[in-house]
Amino acid sequence: MRHIPSFLQPYLETDAMQRLKGIDMNCGVQLTSFPLFVNRKTVNRYTHSLITALLAWHFTADEKQTLACLFHDIATPVFSHTVDFVNGDYMNQESTEAGIAEILEKDAGIFTQLKKDGIAVGDVCDYHKYPLCDNPSPKLSCDRLSYLLSGMVELGFGNQVEAEQIVADLCVSENEEGEKEICFQSQATAKLFTRRSLQCGIIYSCCFDRFAMDQLSDLIHTALAEKILTYKDLYTSEYEVVCRLKDSPLQQAWDRYTDLYGLKLSSEKKHGYRCIRVKKRYVDPYVVEKGRMHQLDPEIQTAIQRFVQDDQSIWISGLYKER
Repeated sequence: MRHIPSFLQPYLETDAMQRLKGIDMNCGVQLTSFPLFVNRKTVNRYTHSLITALLAWHFTADEKQTLACLFHDIATPVFSHTVDFVNGDYMNQESTEAGIAEILEKDAGIFTQLKKDGIAVGDVCDYHKYPLCDNPSPKLSCDRLSYLLSGMVELGFGNQVEAEQIVADLCVSENEEGEKEICFQSQATAKLFTRRSLQCGIIYSCCFDRFAMDQLSDLIHTALAEKILTYKDLYTSEYEVVCRLKDSPLQQAWDRYTDLYGLKLSSEKKHGYRCIRVKKRYVDPYVVEKGRMHQLDPEIQTAIQRFVQDDQSIWISGLYKER
């Protein structure tokens, strides 16, 4: 898993891939003062994309599927899914996936290398076409496996040794629908991973995360409307965009965002409060020749139901540090 196949190396050094080192996986929430997020070790989109590609190579040994995974986030803007909020795509969070083919064609390094390798852009610009790379939630795919393994380590729910044990138990097999899927061989390991995925999913959709992304999306929307930022700026780096915001009439608004440290919650609508619903991320993995974890373990079934049925109907406002 740690070895990078030689055919990947030229693609990793291209401008479009290197840009992803400036895009954090945490969508900008790590820049608030929420104790849950501040000063937390984070992973960037480059690392996530590389891990996803290495998982694809591990499970398929197929160059096209591996490259499709490597490029799956190449069109991700600054603050990642927060820009889905700007685009009104709260629930699917897929609006930022558009434009991958165009980027692959315009990046001279990538396009030249693809031609050299005899690979068409159409074979690697849409990882949705490869079920092991991406499939409908809550099945397990390389993308979900990558961000959940990184997430559980980053959030302190597990460690690197545990992550490697999880990967070692996985194999490619047929699921209940006769489709190929990344499946567990051991029910005990599958249960451990399902618990970890739910722990991560709870954080990814918690009130703190939802409110921070909503507030940052408002700030970006204003910056675009006032021409402080352009859509082209969203495809640079988060450092560059933050510098632009700090050196603009929105400096106080940016400082207020970073001063966000707590929440006020209400079961009823109040002035200045937001009710924010977002996509829920978790996995209900398949165990070879046994079935889905929710079918095999009543405890897991209850935990998944509790997570899925939370209607996110709470109204939220922020608490800000004084300067």
